[in-house]
Amino acid sequence: LKYEQEEIGVFTRQEMIDVFADRPGVWGDLQGYTVFLLAARCGMRRSEVLALVWGQLDLNDGSIYVDRAFTDNGLPKNDKLRSTLMTSQCIDALKELQQTSSWVSPDHYVFSSRTGTPRGFTWWKKRFQSAMVRAKLMQREGGKFINPRRLEPHSFRHSLNTLLRGA
Repeated sequence: LKYEQEEIGVFTRQEMIDVFADRPGVWGDLQGYTVFLLAARCGMRRSEVLALVWGQLDLNDGSIYVDRAFTDNGLPKNDKLRSTLMTSQCIDALKELQQTSSWVSPDHYVFSSRTGTPRGFTWWKKRFQSAMVRAKLMQREGGKFINPRRLEPHSFRHSLNTLLRGA
């Protein structure tokens, strides 16, 4: 059985700026803002950003060591460990999040519930959809989301790559 998979949409440069212009803005809270800011500005995948622990961050030099993910083997895609740089916007948001969190030891998840458990894929999807409705990039009719541009959280990664290639 063969099927054609539709390509996910990409954000415009202005949309990439607008959805993160205010903290927390359309994201509703600091965790939602920061988790998607890292996806958008650092190109991190969902499995990588949700598995992020404070010990992977160097907020002084602005780097993230991506060495884990919520995958079958616990490693990033293709088992490729890497370091990535953060923008000052990411660093500022992470510092604020760290100041307001009860879970800040090196082995604690950056994006966690009140009990310290990591945020999951359902939380990620719901946060994204709600924010996109508030940003007027999606619509909600009843319990269904209308997404004609096929914007997904992974669209941030595609959008970043598109913008960087055009720079």
